Amino acid sequence: MNATMFEPHRSENATILQNLLAAPPFAFDGNLFSQVPEEYGLYLIAHVDKDTGEQECLKAGSSARRKKGGLRARLKEHYGSGDQKNPKKSSDFVSKVMDRLNCDKPTAQAWINNCIVQWIVEKDRKTCEWAEYYMLSVLRRPRWSR
Repeated sequence: MNATMFEPHRSENATILQNLLAAPPFAFDGNLFSQVPEEYGLYLIAHVDKDTGEQECLKAGSSARRKKGGLRARLKEHYGSGDQKNPKKSSDFVSKVMDRLNCDKPTAQAWINNCIVQWIVEKDRKTCEWAEYYMLSVLRRPRWSR
């Protein structure tokens, strides 16, 4: 198989990832959702250490599999209540924080307020899906993804 036949897709996905990494960061707090579009897209969630300013990518994904609500609905799911009885069963970000930090929901949401979110819109659903797979392969599975 000729590797050059894959170059257009690799190049397109690399450009999408570069654009995502260059996107402006927004605080992951209650004010976030009014700024996030209801279109398909990709996102990164990173924790920012208050003392050092270092960032750690915790979650990355896309809204490509959503029927409606796009990025806004996907990020709201991450900030929602989750399954407090069994956090390991939930893909909800608050539940993952509660599980990993062994804390309650208000404490988890306060910790999340030290996180940032970056996103880009990708109007084509299939391109968004493929870009997500590429992104996750390059990022080597962010700490709290799936």
